[in-house]
Amino acid sequence: MIAAPFSVTTASAANVSLSCGAVGAELELCRQGAEAWAAKTGNTVTIVSTPNSTTERLALYQQLLAAGAKDIDVFQIDVIWPG
Repeated sequence: MIAAPFSVTTASAANVSLSCGAVGAELELCRQGAEAWAAKTGNTVTIVSTPNSTTERLALYQQLLAAGAKDIDVFQIDVIWPG
């Protein structure tokens, strides 16, 4: 049997940017979930401030996505936004 040499690499922690609601319970629940995930995985989470208005938030997301911006990794979306 021939043993092939294997190189072992370790993954480095990632910094994930997450958009959440702007205020209140929505933001707090998002922040708590992000902190729990970060603690469990060793990654870091940056909460990106977005407009409180879902209409304004949609416009911002459309602008960022159209520009190919890498500012936000995880988007919180509204279920009523049309496809």
